[in-house]
Amino acid sequence: MSAPSDEFQVIRPFSFCYKDDIPTTSNCPNLVPIPPAFIRDARYQGDARVKLAKTVLPLGADFSPAPSYLSEGWALSIHPEGKRYAYKTAQGSLSVVTEAHVSDPRVAEQVESCIATLKSIAAREHVLLPATTDLYLEIDQDTETCSYFFADHAHRNVFWLHSVDTEIVGLPDSYSKRHLQHSLEENYWAHVEMFPATASQYSVTALNELIVILLHARADALTSDIPSFPYTADECERFIKLLKDGKEYAPNPYITTFVARLWVVVANHRFFTHFGEDHCRMSSTHSILESPPKKRSIFLTAISKLLFDQPVEHRERLESLWVDELVYTSAWRKHVSERVGDLLQKMTWIFALTIANILILPISYCPALNKSSIVLCILGLCITLVLYQEQRRLVDASSGVGASYLDKRNTAYGFEPTAIVHSMPLASFVWAFFLFAIQGFWMAFGDLPQRILVPTVISVAVVLGLVCTAVWMVLNPREKTYGPGDSDGPLLPPSIPLDVSIDSKEYPTADVMV
Repeated sequence: MSAPSDEFQVIRPFSFCYKDDIPTTSNCPNLVPIPPAFIRDARYQGDARVKLAKTVLPLGADFSPAPSYLSEGWALSIHPEGKRYAYKTAQGSLSVVTEAHVSDPRVAEQVESCIATLKSIAAREHVLLPATTDLYLEIDQDTETCSYFFADHAHRNVFWLHSVDTEIVGLPDSYSKRHLQHSLEENYWAHVEMFPATASQYSVTALNELIVILLHARADALTSDIPSFPYTADECERFIKLLKDGKEYAPNPYITTFVARLWVVVANHRFFTHFGEDHCRMSSTHSILESPPKKRSIFLTAISKLLFDQPVEHRERLESLWVDELVYTSAWRKHVSERVGDLLQKMTWIFALTIANILILPISYCPALNKSSIVLCILGLCITLVLYQEQRRLVDASSGVGASYLDKRNTAYGFEPTAIVHSMPLASFVWAFFLFAIQGFWMAFGDLPQRILVPTVISVAVVLGLVCTAVWMVLNPREKTYGPGDSDGPLLPPSIPLDVSIDSKEYPTADVMV
């Protein structure tokens, strides 16, 4: 992977003995590369269980003596959320961090064996391990396996002492070394979040950088409808206030922990937006990844036409939420809230039309039309209730839940099947109302004599046709065009060419950019 250096650099591969496809060296536990994010996820998803029991308190005040870490050079630290870990620092040397019980002589011996072996490998391969580096070790006594990674505070990077495939250590596919660096930095901050004791001296700089990043993100969210940053303007404002409140206590591990947690999000965001690349994602709806075209079905297209092309609108909305398989929590929750409100409105409309159909059933001029309208209403009402229950459970769901929801519904035909189902409540209401209107028309004019009925029907049809045409023209005005150099903004007039002869140094930046 990469070594701590001024540039992103790949370490040369070197010889290892292998046992069961696991890299190993003689006279030491098996060495297995492991990413910090894996350790963090395992910490919060652990399945360890303990049993409580009654305890007899000893005499005196010394109830819980500290473990004998200090005698071996180890210091005990407790994470702000309660997890215990040990670390050891030596003057001019790297720090070692572990969650292993180093107070156990057998475990301590394994840890020291791993440390010695890794230092020997680093020396043989001429890999510099500066004092700004943490070595994390995890010991499995049953298999005698030593999982490890290095975290470099100076370069905000993680690395290993042999070349590994990104898939092996759980890193995502990347476009370039610069792109991959963001994922490595995300893992670095995951390490700092878990073990802040050895990184607190770097938290002041990280905190100040984070405030600036969030200020820009807040401004972007306030001036754009489709910002690419994962937090809303309100969330950014609250984070900024929180960071400013904790600035005075920045070296404290409690502050370092939440600073690192926010940096994990920032680094993750930069990875998925391809930050620093020519093709970077500039908005939440900007697609930058290649994807195979979706299939198109004549059958589904025909159904969409019967549903007044409403599935097209729903499909485009779902596609805008699933750009490059990314989901933003704020956009997802806004969409679901709007769907819940829309379904409640449709439910009210369909229920009212159902009652109206039932009331006119005894005096219906054509019961077949009336009953068909009722059947459509019942169908629409059932589908609306099912969709309402589904969407209501997703109102406060996270982006992960939204991603799972959209991924399952992203078929070979895209979101077309899902869009058709979501279009059925309104379409069934429209068709039911159309049949109800026909029934009402016949009830009003059906008893007229034949010689009067035909001209009346023709006249009413012509008038309705003209009204519908006028309404359609008003609601769908022809777009005005200004020419190839016009502004893309919907509320802006044609752009005015800028006089390139103006010396930008003589005018303020804002004046030149207008």
